[in-house]
Parts: sequence; C-alpha cells; structure tokens
Amino acid sequence: MSTTRLCAYLLVFFGGMVAGCATGESEELGPKTIQAPIINGNLDTTHQAVVAVFLGMGACSGTIIHRNGGNAWVLTAAHCVTPSPPQLVAQGDDHDNPDATYPVADYAYHPAYTQAGGIFDFAVVRITGATASTPVIPAQTPAEDNLAVGTQVRHVGYGITWHPNGYTSERHETTNTLNGLASYYFDYLQPTSGPCSGDSGGPALTVGGAERVAGVISGGDQTCSQYGVSGRVSSVYDSFILPFINGTPVTMTCNECFTGATQGAGACMGQVDACFGDADCDALVSCMDPCGTQTCVLGCISAHPAGYVLYRSIFDCVCSTGCSTECAGDDLCTRNLGEPCNAGAECGSGICADGVCCNQACDGQCEACDRATSLGSCVAIQGAPHGDRPPCADDGSVCGGSCNGALRSDCSYPDENSPCRALGCVDGVSTRLAACDGAGTCPPSELVSCSPYLCNGDLCAAYCVSGTDCVAGYTCDGGVCVGTHCSGDGDCPGDLVCREGTCGAPDCLTHADCAGDTLCVGGVCVEAECAVDADCAVGMVCRSNTCTVPPSVSPGGCSCSSYPGSPALPILPYVLGLLSLLGLRRYRFLQQL
Repeated sequence: MSTTRLCAYLLVFFGGMVAGCATGESEELGPKTIQAPIINGNLDTTHQAVVAVFLGMGACSGTIIHRNGGNAWVLTAAHCVTPSPPQLVAQGDDHDNPDATYPVADYAYHPAYTQAGGIFDFAVVRITGATASTPVIPAQTPAEDNLAVGTQVRHVGYGITWHPNGYTSERHETTNTLNGLASYYFDYLQPTSGPCSGDSGGPALTVGGAERVAGVISGGDQTCSQYGVSGRVSSVYDSFILPFINGTPVTMTCNECFTGATQGAGACMGQVDACFGDADCDALVSCMDPCGTQTCVLGCISAHPAGYVLYRSIFDCVCSTGCSTECAGDDLCTRNLGEPCNAGAECGSGICADGVCCNQACDGQCEACDRATSLGSCVAIQGAPHGDRPPCADDGSVCGGSCNGALRSDCSYPDENSPCRALGCVDGVSTRLAACDGAGTCPPSELVSCSPYLCNGDLCAAYCVSGTDCVAGYTCDGGVCVGTHCSGDGDCPGDLVCREGTCGAPDCLTHADCAGDTLCVGGVCVEAECAVDADCAVGMVCRSNTCTVPPSVSPGGCSCSSYPGSPALPILPYVLGLLSLLGLRRYRFLQQL
C-alpha cells in the first residue's frame, strides 16, 4: 500500500482534515442527511438538460449527460432510485407542464452506495424517445476536473424554494463556492441560498467555459441553511458512468469498494468502529494523518504498534470479505516494506523477515530487516546476531565472534594475531602464550614443567643460585640444578624417581606423555606392549610389559600354575587354614552376641 493510497483511505475513516494527503484540498466535511434538500434561488430557463426524475410519490432532479440515437442517459443521485425505482423523466422549465417526457428503460446506482451513508450517491437512468433536439450537458471527466477550494459551481434543480414547505414545480438555480474537497465529494456553504429538498440528483455545474456536470447534489443540513454536499462526478466517470452508457458491466474499482465498505452500513464498519474506539489505534491514525511519506507512516506504526493490529484489520476485512473481487491483487491488500507481517503472502515483496515486510530474504546470522533506521531493508548489523539466530561461537575467551556490520551471513572472529592467553608460571609449571584460532576458540592451555628448576617470573628459570631455585630432590651446583643420591624411587620425594642413583623428574607420568608406540613404565617411556592389564585386549594380562594369555584356571576356581619364579604351594593345607580362621571369627562373633 503506497503512502498516497494509505492517506486516501484515512479520509474515509475520519472524514476530517488530512492535510498531508491532499494538495491544498480541505477534507473538512460535516455530517450529511439522506434527504437531499434550491432555496432563495432564481428561476432557470436556460439549462434544459436539467430534468425532473419521477419515482413513486416523489421527484428528484437530474441531468441528461449523453444521447445516442433514441436513447439518452440521465445522471442523478442513487437515493433517488432506491428503494423506489424511477418511472418517468420530464423535461422543461416546469415539470408540471413539461416540454417532453421520456419513459425509463433501465437504470443503475453505484454498487458502493448504501442508504446509511451518502458517499457514492450516483445513479444513471437510461431513457428512450430522445431526438436530435434533446439537450445534453456532458459529465466532467477526470482530465477536465480542476476543482479547488474557492471554485464556484452553479446548482440547478426543482427543489423547494424555502424550508420546509416551499413546494415548486419550476426549475431554479443558484451559485455556491466550494468550501472543501474530498476524493468522491465536495461541500459548500449556503447561508443564504443553495440546494434543498427536491434538488437531489441535480447538477453542480462548472462556471465559465463549456459547462460540465461536476457534481451531483446529495445532501446537506436539515434546514438547508448551513452547507450542502455533492458527489464528485469525475471520481466515478470511468468506473461507473461510462461503462453504463456503453452498455458494459459496471464494476467498482478497489478504491470505490473500499470506501463503500468502510462507511455507512459497509461490510467492514465493525472494524472501523473498533479502531476508532481503541486509544492506540486512534493515536496511530492521528499520527499518520499528516504523513506525506512512507517513512513517516512507518515511524507512526513503530510508535503505536498496539494500534496497528486493529488498524490493519480494516484492510484485512476489505480484502477478504468486503471487496475480495474488486481488490484482488491490488496493493491495498498487501503490506509495504517495513510494515508488520506474519507471513510473506501478506507483503507486496512476498517476503516477511524479522516480523516486517522485507525487500529480500534476510535470515543471515549477521543481518536484519527490522532496524528502526532501515525498516524493510535487509542490512548487515553489528554486535550479537539478530533475533533468534544462533549466537556467534564463544568459549568464554576473548576469541568469541560478533557481527562486524560487513559480513552478513557469518560472524567475524579474532585471528592468530589476537592473543587469548598470556604467559604464566606457577609452582614450577609454565603456561605457554596462546592466540585465537580464528573460529571463536582459544586453544587448550599448554603446560610445561620447569623441573628441575622453578619459575622465574612468568617463565621457567634457566639457572639456579641456590637450592631454593630447584625443585625438591635437587641441589644447585654451579648454577645447575642436579639431583640428589638415591638407591630407589622411594628415596626420592614427591613424584621424583631414581635414575642411575640420582633423584630426578620422571620422563613420563602417563602413556600420553610418551611419543609413538612407547608406553610409560616406571616413569620411563619404553618400547612395550603394556604397563598394566588394562592396556591389553580382553582376556589377556600384562606380564613383564608384554600382553599374554593368563594362567589356566582349574574347575575349582584356583590358579593351577604359579607365578614365574615362585615355588608351588600346597593347596589343601592353605584352604583348611582359611576355614579354621573363618570358624574362629564366626565363633568370636557369636560370643559377642
């Protein structure tokens, strides 16, 4: 929905001034009545094309606007032909003594007209019996319409000459000045003279130059002493008047149908009333009222989001119920870029992203379509990924990624030029310097033992001055930490092991400390199949660093072979001795009871 279209629709809702939607045209029109009551006018003997339209017990005025052979077409008001149809058209200065009469062959009123409202108060009546002498005043086309506030129009009709009972059968005329203009009608003040009852359907003629029917008298105040309202003919010329004259089906434009559905007894008046009755919706429309740009409209929607749902429901009703045929495919039924949406089908672009109609698919990790400064346009963003998109990887270090406003589909991460862990040394263990890996992670800490030296600041010491600069079990000898004498690992403190008579740090503590296929056995990396049974396959055991089949097991559950180098032991006495011990323990237990 374009900004200009949006403004046009707001006129329907409020009937008030929408200065931002019109160019110098006031929309300030008062309430109207169905009774379209020329008072204090002059007798008219000039406009023979202005005729009387008889219907049932009453009469209206009208204008012959076109003739073709024996047919002629009279433009009048819709409320003059419904609910009572037109029966006869009389031509002459006095309709009681007409110069000619014409039977009615066909008629139609504007499909958007409702009796509960006055907008689209237009009807065309086809009469027969016309001749070459039948007078015509053409209807004003859109190209000819140059009406403006202050323009004069001449009203002509057979209405009463004073209110309420100034009946006359003679045609009168008076001139009024336009006070306000809207898309489909205009108004004029008439404190001294103007249309009244019986002038309904009569013309508001242009003054100066070739006369044209610019308006159809529709309504005014009850006493015909304040103002009057006429339908603006050019607004329905192409969509209603010309098709009927040409004998083609009359169809409403989307604009006409929208207006009809949102006024009087229109199909979507419930939604209109709901919007007016809601403070947020009313505030939204008041905000949009002076807007002249889409940016302004979107700003109002952002400022009053709660009112937008009710406001939009008016259009949803028109598009799905009130005018589903007339507005099918019209931009009124789609939402502009930046307007709130739930699905792409609602948007003119076909794309709904981040809750607004967007100009392109916008689901990259570092892009968004609902930024206040660029609503409806997918742009790259900075900081955290937008909405519910997955966050940039973050291991808790300074290597975590973020959107940099340039990359739209990926996060930006610090690379190897960005340190993530400083040097450090605590209790003889040094932590090496580390840099980000470019994927959001700081590599695992790499710890290095300083043994046999201790720390020197954030680094391992490279020499000693005294034994306090060396780890336990080492002494300082000529600036070098050397191990103390030992005969076995038990002679060495802590995790130190005895190697060639000197305590020193083991070459390894676990298999992971050894390279290749070597294993950690007794603190030394050796070529070995195993160090413990768990290093071997199921069913095998580790003997002398070699995986082997375990000794056979007898049916009785005892080992039937001895460990290498151990003498065989008699089994039976051992078992008997065990039983004796068990019996003794049981006895002692019973005694305690």
